[in-house]
Amino acid sequence: MGPRAEQLMRIATDAPGLARAAAELLSEPARAAEMAARAREHARRHFSWEALGRELERVAREASDERSAETLPAAHGMARE
Repeated sequence: MGPRAEQLMRIATDAPGLARAAAELLSEPARAAEMAARAREHARRHFSWEALGRELERVAREASDERSAETLPAAHGMARE
């Protein structure tokens, strides 16, 4: 994350902190728009159907590879160590 992105992040640990962060954001529409654009891009990259499909495919491939590694030695009469 670049320095600008770090400047945009605020973590509120209590109600007054959340209120301050919200007030700051409401007073800076350009900053709010930039944060919204970054959030949309993050959501698109990580939570779109395409991204979820890629992740599902990766997990299925990994599970298949693990299963193959477990069954191949036994099928050839070799013990797995």
